[in-house]
Amino acid sequence: MIYFDNASTSYPKPLEVKEAVRQAIETSANPGRGAHVFARDAAKFIFKARESLAELFGITDPKNIVFTLNATQGLNLALKGLLKPGDHVITSSLEHNSVNRTLAFLEKRGIEMSRLTYEPVSGINIEELENAIKPNTKLVCLTHVSNVTGTVLPIKEVAAICKKNKILFMVDAAQSAGHFIVEPEKLGIDVLVFSGHKGLLGPTGVGAIYVSEKVELPELIQGATGGHGEDVDQPLSRPDRYESGTMNVSGIAGLGAGVRLIKKIGLSKIEEKEAVLINEAIDALENISGLEVYRSRGKQGPVISFNLEKYSPSELACRLESDYSIATRAGLHCAPLAHKSLGTFPGGSVRASLNYFNSKDEVDILVRALEKLKKK
Repeated sequence: MIYFDNASTSYPKPLEVKEAVRQAIETSANPGRGAHVFARDAAKFIFKARESLAELFGITDPKNIVFTLNATQGLNLALKGLLKPGDHVITSSLEHNSVNRTLAFLEKRGIEMSRLTYEPVSGINIEELENAIKPNTKLVCLTHVSNVTGTVLPIKEVAAICKKNKILFMVDAAQSAGHFIVEPEKLGIDVLVFSGHKGLLGPTGVGAIYVSEKVELPELIQGATGGHGEDVDQPLSRPDRYESGTMNVSGIAGLGAGVRLIKKIGLSKIEEKEAVLINEAIDALENISGLEVYRSRGKQGPVISFNLEKYSPSELACRLESDYSIATRAGLHCAPLAHKSLGTFPGGSVRASLNYFNSKDEVDILVRALEKLKKK
């Protein structure tokens, strides 16, 4: 099976990740809930993973990285903690429902929202962003890479605008972490949210959020943290404030192993290879008559979508799997507003999402499969 659904989750998981998960399950217990060797080993897995993430993202203090179940939990933590009734937030039309639905929930409770229109080169229009800023604008929240088109948004330019206007900037890096160099402290990003199981190669059920030291973010839940047991109030120290309850030690250990593998390969090398693969795919697919390709007209991430005439997206994805053993994803990709912007709503499209471990031969097989399906 050729796997082109890495934007959903990376597969197969590297051996290093599997081994780290196995070790954590076999040798560790509950971190911070005892002084015995098994509890200490669990804490070591978490400490090491946090340090590895800090190195990968250029974050000075690892304690500003908080582990979550996934990017969705991190986005909820940040959006619900930062935005209060009367606050104004600016977002885009390319967002995942993890952002869309959370902001819709908050909008019903008194926040104001402006949504930037889709622009095919960079995802958003910078001038429109500047014009959308109001006196009560509290936050700009943008995806870094669209999970539908692979469009890379201009987060460096947006960060500069936010800094100039004293607005917080939050980035959903679910589709860029592990694919591009992302250094929030250098860029001026206040909150960076990412999943651990996509570009970072870890297992499902783990993600993280970076929160700048200058950002006061209330916790989403309260509970036991393994420390400060004498206090009935939630501790304010990081990361304990945000990590109540027993943590996913084996998942975090696997994530740490995935991050260390990425560092060993090198993010620049990963970005270079993925760019070659996705651009070769785009060039070939755009030469197939009757196939419409939805992709960035500027910088491109390792994600593209397409539709083939005479086939619905779900039928096309099924045929790719049944006839050619190619796994893709059909539908709206949890980003209905992006598809409305592209004109592909409500049917959606077929998405092919690559990573470093895919090959040119696999891309060629996808192209030939679509050429054959076109003729049927």
